Amino acid sequence: SLEPPPPPLHHPALTCPPSPAMECELRCHVCSEFFVEPVGLYCHHHLCNAHVASLAKGRTIACPVCSEVTTLPADGKLHVDRTMQLIIEAWIEKSKAPPDGGSSPSEAVGPTCGFCEEKVATRRCIQCDGVLCHGCEQSLHSKGIFKSHSVVDLDSSGSKGADDMYGRRMICGEHADEKLSFYCDDCQKPVCPRCLILGSHKGHQQQPIDQASSTGKSSLTQWEERLRQHAQTAEELLDRLRGVELEVQNGAEAQRNGVNSELDQLKELIETRRHQLLSKSALEEKQKRVTLQAQMDRADAVSRDTTGLVSRASNLLDVRSAHPFLAVLLPLIQDMKKCASQPIETSVSVSSAFRPLSTDAQVRALGDLDLGHPRAQPAAAAAEPRVQVQVCGGAVAANLLSQTQQHGSYSMSMAGYGATHAATMSYVAPHQPPQLQQPPQVQVSQQGMRGAGGGVVPTVVYYHSVHGA
Repeated sequence: SLEPPPPPLHHPALTCPPSPAMECELRCHVCSEFFVEPVGLYCHHHLCNAHVASLAKGRTIACPVCSEVTTLPADGKLHVDRTMQLIIEAWIEKSKAPPDGGSSPSEAVGPTCGFCEEKVATRRCIQCDGVLCHGCEQSLHSKGIFKSHSVVDLDSSGSKGADDMYGRRMICGEHADEKLSFYCDDCQKPVCPRCLILGSHKGHQQQPIDQASSTGKSSLTQWEERLRQHAQTAEELLDRLRGVELEVQNGAEAQRNGVNSELDQLKELIETRRHQLLSKSALEEKQKRVTLQAQMDRADAVSRDTTGLVSRASNLLDVRSAHPFLAVLLPLIQDMKKCASQPIETSVSVSSAFRPLSTDAQVRALGDLDLGHPRAQPAAAAAEPRVQVQVCGGAVAANLLSQTQQHGSYSMSMAGYGATHAATMSYVAPHQPPQLQQPPQVQVSQQGMRGAGGGVVPTVVYYHSVHGA
């Protein structure tokens, strides 16, 4: 069975409108505002502390970005990421700065020493990411845990301008005089030197914050390249899918055209058959009328002869003289005897019932009519197949419908009433070029209506495939 796809990421950065770098990363997915007291989840995503209560289900909370579940502490409170909060405050302050990048008079002179906070800083510690004056460097920053730090001139350190705003704010929450100049690999958070030596991070794996940033950038670059390849693969798939979509559209259009074409051919065959059946019905009516008229003529002659003799007899009975009566009596009786000896038809020899049209087989065939398997297009130079359809007697058989689904030339001849009732019907598949069409000479003939015993000939359809030269 197919595995369900992973839930989509709903990080605001994925749908954030164009904005300065990092701004989307600093906005809460729930409220779309800058994080307020951001708390970190197991998946390293953040959300505002105020949303924890509304999103929690028991002692768990699902990340609104990736849906990974985080187990809440016993008190139900998550630890506020103070470093993220400081970065957000610095970002907001930076965004409110004048757009021309203007600085205050004190900033124009130079930053103040981070130790004495009185003199202008001339040196910068790489590990502490802080600035200091020459005197503080000699008296304070060259001893103890700071002895191994690399201190360079402030001008040659590649001042980061607005980025110093972050460095000045990155102060340890437990040791107010220490900057977060190291990164704890075990806890995955910035720490100060005293936390590593005497605090809760003692004995943990650590590295300078600049080195951790460089490692992180290297890792991010690798993931970026991997996702670029992922995106390229997705784009290539989309290109193929768009091509298949176009093929599906064209195929569906061709299929609909084929259905319409095939059904139009069936309609043509049915219409031709309708005219032939109507002609057969008219001929059957004509034959009944001829037979009926002949019997009516014979009955009318007998009626006239009998009525005449009765009238002559009535007139002769009115004669009172014996001699004239006897003189004509014998001839009249002879005529009446002859008339009485002629048989009179007492039954009608013509039935008024007509044969009904049975379409049960055709209706069943139409119910079975369906789309078949795709078939290869025939070569343009292939011989044009011709199918001859001969229908004897009543309704068109069900095979007529299935045969019309094949391309080619069709001819239909029907046994009916004689060569005088003939029609011609042809079909050439539309995919063949006009110059290759060979209009078939199709003869539809109708012979007879009844069998040798006078019964109705059942419907039979014959198909003959003919490949002409």
